[in-house]
Amino acid sequence: MMELRGKVVWVVGASSGIGAATASELEARGATVAISARREQELERVSCGRMLVVPVDVTNTAAVAAAANRVREVHGRIDVAVLAAGWWQQMDARAWDTEVFDRHVQVNLVGTSNAIAAVLPEMLERGSGVIAGIASVAGYRGLAGAEAYGATKAAQINLLEALRVQVRRSGVRVTTVCPGFVRTELTAGNAFPMPFLMDADEAARAICDGLER
Repeated sequence: MMELRGKVVWVVGASSGIGAATASELEARGATVAISARREQELERVSCGRMLVVPVDVTNTAAVAAAANRVREVHGRIDVAVLAAGWWQQMDARAWDTEVFDRHVQVNLVGTSNAIAAVLPEMLERGSGVIAGIASVAGYRGLAGAEAYGATKAAQINLLEALRVQVRRSGVRVTTVCPGFVRTELTAGNAFPMPFLMDADEAARAICDGLER
């Protein structure tokens, strides 16, 4: 069991959706929360003056490292990193768009790698810490129209599970989170059925419950 109260948690991708809701839930549970994403104004709205706001583009390796250093400068350490930055756009096989595909790779996969690189070495040196990556059930089976999104989520699952095994005796824990459909900005434009759709607040509670277990 891990109590979130008193832990320093950095939520990457916290300007909206699951990341924003998780940051608020963490703060309500007594964690010290720092939040990052590209949109500073949205981060300030999520923070309500109660969280450290560190704007960053997750696709920029150096900027992500600098953001993690900023959190450590202010709060001393990062106990938990929640990696929630994500990108989704439906693909059309009749008009394949390599730029859209690449955007998914850069945000969902490279962004995850950049955030891991920014927190893992210090956690390993300290012998403690948690990395929680937000993947998706879309990573388990191909969904028409989600060729880019699903491919990056499958890669995230593989990355996180491999890392979990490799560091399991170091004191660092890696958690893979795979939500289904969640009501967020990313899903708001979906014109297809979304079974078992849940609110972001409900997803955040489940994520935090899982972290505490």
